[in-house]
Amino acid sequence: GVSAARILSELEEESSPCHEQFDLVAGTSTGGFIAAAVATQSDLSAVHDTYRFYGDAFLKDRGMTLNALYPVERSAAFDTSLTAYIGERKLRDVAPDILIPALALKEAKATVFTSRKAKADTSDLLLKDAVLATSAAPMYLPPHEAEWGGETSEYVDGGLFANNPALLAYLEAKRLADGREIRILSVGTGRSGAQSLKDSVWDKMYNLRRRSDPTTRLYNAMIFSNLPHLLMEGGSSAVNQTLEDELGPRFMRLEPQFDGDVPPLAATSEKERGSMTELGFQTWQTHRTSVLSFLNPRA
Repeated sequence: GVSAARILSELEEESSPCHEQFDLVAGTSTGGFIAAAVATQSDLSAVHDTYRFYGDAFLKDRGMTLNALYPVERSAAFDTSLTAYIGERKLRDVAPDILIPALALKEAKATVFTSRKAKADTSDLLLKDAVLATSAAPMYLPPHEAEWGGETSEYVDGGLFANNPALLAYLEAKRLADGREIRILSVGTGRSGAQSLKDSVWDKMYNLRRRSDPTTRLYNAMIFSNLPHLLMEGGSSAVNQTLEDELGPRFMRLEPQFDGDVPPLAATSEKERGSMTELGFQTWQTHRTSVLSFLNPRA
C-alpha cells in the first residue's frame, strides 16, 4: 500500500485533504486501511510515512509453507497504527462514507461493510474491525471475528473476491448520489508490465509446449503457481473495463507500473519499500495534471 499512500499524500499536498474531495472511499486489504484513514480524516502523509518507515513491523513473511502452517499474529505495530489513525470509531460515524469488502470464511460469503448500512442498522461494528477483516490475508494473518448483520463470522481478506473494489464502490455511490454526477478515481497498489503472458517466459513456454510433453507439464505448473495472481489481475482488469464502458471519462485508474516483478505481499525490506514509494511519486508526477483536472472538471 505504500505506493498508493504516496500518490494520495501527494494529491493532498497539492490540493486539499482527501476527506474533503471524496464523498465515498473504498478499499480492500491494505487499501481498506488507507480508505479508513481517509474516512477518519487522517493526514495521509503521516499514513505514508508509517508504511514507508515502519512497514517491516506490520507483516513477517516466513515463506509460503511456514505461513500456511503457522499464520502469524497481528503485530503490535499494526495495532498501534490502527489505534493512532482509526481509534475506536464506529463504522456508522465516519465521514466521508466508506466501503470495505471481506469474505466470511466458513460461509464462503462475500460481505461488504458500508457506513451507509451501518447507519441504517445502527450497527456497533468498529471501523478497525472492518479493516482487520479485509486485511486478514490467508497464510499471513489469522481470520478476524466480527459481527455484521446480526451474525458473527470469521472474516478473511476481501481481495479473494474484490481485489479491485471500484465496481462495488460505483454501485454504492449510485445509492448515495441522489442524482449527482458520479466520478471515480481508482488507485491501485501496483502491477508489473512483465506479468502478462505475452512476451514473457510463459509465452516462450507456450510456443514449446506442443513439442515436448515434459515442457507442457512445466508450463502448466508455472501457470498453476501464478494462478492467484492471474485471477486477481484478471478480475481487476474486468472491473476497470466495466467502469470505463459505464462512466467513460468520469472514471480514472492510476496503477503504478513496476519494471520487474511486483514485490511480495510482505514487502518488508527497506529497498522494496523505498522502490514502491518512489514509484508512487513517479506515478503521481506523470498523471498529476490529469488527476487534478479530473477531480475539478469545472476549474
